[in-house]
Amino acid sequence: MDKGEGSLNKDEQFKSYVLNVLIIILVALPVYLTYHLYTILFSSSEEKPKKEVVVAAKLLQIDVLNGCGQAGIGEKFTDFLRQQKFDVINTGNFVSFDVENTIVVDRKGNPENALRVARSLGLTRESVVQNINKDYLIDVTVIIGRDYKELNVVNKNEK
Repeated sequence: MDKGEGSLNKDEQFKSYVLNVLIIILVALPVYLTYHLYTILFSSSEEKPKKEVVVAAKLLQIDVLNGCGQAGIGEKFTDFLRQQKFDVINTGNFVSFDVENTIVVDRKGNPENALRVARSLGLTRESVVQNINKDYLIDVTVIIGRDYKELNVVNKNEK
């Protein structure tokens, strides 16, 4: 009988061990879940994605195109813009020479960049248009119109 009672004690000890492990798990699981939920709820409010603010780039790459047909005007604009610390990487002719008013084209979806260029030329916001092409390497394109004599470029160079 001693053997039977001893094995019964071992069975009881095993059951007791299993029950103790289950109790520990059942206590630890809600504690872990509560802690995890607490960290998600309260830390995520501090780390919410902030609204993306588009900041004007410091060094703009600009394309200058002659749209008025006046010889040498593209180079004058290029020199002026470089003096204003813009990076003019291309100077050339527009597809036609019948552009009445100078236009500043935003190519990257950041109108503040185009507005900076427009203001340096003496143009208003109405002269800025968007033609976004993310594959295009230029930030801003300036298309010189027949109104070039009224802009800061000619006025500053002639003074």
